[in-house]
Amino acid sequence: MLGVYSPNRRTQEGGTVAANYYDIEVFGQSFRITSEKSEPHVRRVAAYVDRKMRERARANKTIMPLRVAIMAALDIAEEVCERQ
Repeated sequence: MLGVYSPNRRTQEGGTVAANYYDIEVFGQSFRITSEKSEPHVRRVAAYVDRKMRERARANKTIMPLRVAIMAALDIAEEVCERQ
């Protein structure tokens, strides 16, 4: 799972989370995130989301980031549901 960077991130039991920190860019926005996954995996996920957002922005001729993000999320969710 990917998470938003937090220097004091803790588990429910109160321990610290052992995760790697990555700087990524999606739809022109930079984010520092945490993940226990490998850097290549995180970069593939970020690139996929970026591609889906750019496709949706072109299709709808909008650059409103929230609208684009929601529509891209719906596209991705539909892909997941169709595979089940």
